[in-house]
Amino acid sequence: MCIADEVPFNIPDSWEWARLGTIFAHNTGKALNQTNKNGKMLDYITTSNLYWNRFELDNIKQMYFKQSELEKCTATKGDLLVCEGGDIGRAAIWNFKYDIRIQNHIHKLRAYTKICTEYYYYLFFLYKCAGWIGGKGIGIKGLSANALHNLLFPLPPVNEQYRIVEKIKGIKPFTDKYEINNIKLHTLNNGFPERLKKSILQEAVMGKLVPQDENDEPASVLLERIRAEKQALIRAGIIKKNKHESIIFRRDNSHYRKLIL
Repeated sequence: MCIADEVPFNIPDSWEWARLGTIFAHNTGKALNQTNKNGKMLDYITTSNLYWNRFELDNIKQMYFKQSELEKCTATKGDLLVCEGGDIGRAAIWNFKYDIRIQNHIHKLRAYTKICTEYYYYLFFLYKCAGWIGGKGIGIKGLSANALHNLLFPLPPVNEQYRIVEKIKGIKPFTDKYEINNIKLHTLNNGFPERLKKSILQEAVMGKLVPQDENDEPASVLLERIRAEKQALIRAGIIKKNKHESIIFRRDNSHYRKLIL
């Protein structure tokens, strides 16, 4: 297959396309084995701790690590961590001063030379949003070590990587605000038809959608006619009298209930 068939968008002439494995050394961590108790009991994180651009560390787990496993399974400050399972491609940079171990469903990416790792975090975010990772159709369904290694990423000059990240950070407060407003708008749009229907019905039954005609027979006259016809039916034995029947009347701009004895 021609490489041009794989690249998702055009890049400036001063940039290059590169496989992720060319830029980063990468590996996954250790699989949990309850029967293996060799080594030292240490903290480790799973995909449930790894979110976009952050970590939730309230539920840290522990398992045994042998000395020979520590180098491969330990993430240190500046490493880019990416979910292999769960929300495939979800990523964050480990920026804590202490090291942490990782389990086998997390990829640890460590650049071979000095680059702007944040730029590649945003690329993972872009690829995920665009459906190029964990998406449908041509999107990568899983993120095995081989799939990760062969991901095509644009490679700008290092200084331009930093400039791009600074520009993204400057724009991000506005995009975040837009996202919040868009969620509110989506919620409003979803509930609007029902609220509109309810509002129109309420306005209609309150007589606010049609003009009032002073020549119309007052409702009080209609009510008295209803009561008279009802009494006639009671006297004829067709219906029984309701012991709890009451009438509603208005006084001092308030409504009151009066029992009919």
